[in-house]
Amino acid sequence: MQQKPPSAFEVEMLTTVSDEIKDAVVVADASTKAMLRATLIGTIPIIEFGALIAFTLLIAAVPLALIRRIKQ
Repeated sequence: MQQKPPSAFEVEMLTTVSDEIKDAVVVADASTKAMLRATLIGTIPIIEFGALIAFTLLIAAVPLALIRRIKQ
């Protein structure tokens, strides 16, 4: 049994669906990249703030330790 060739409408629909899938892939890729960038932009300042607090505590702790040693 032979299959009949697809009609012009069926070819157009297949092309349209294919184009829609390609567009969806592009949008999903862009969305993923944007989400990654937003996550990094949101996370990096938190890490920097934690490092700043840690270094501040370290800088304050060293002179205090020296003062305690001198008093003894």
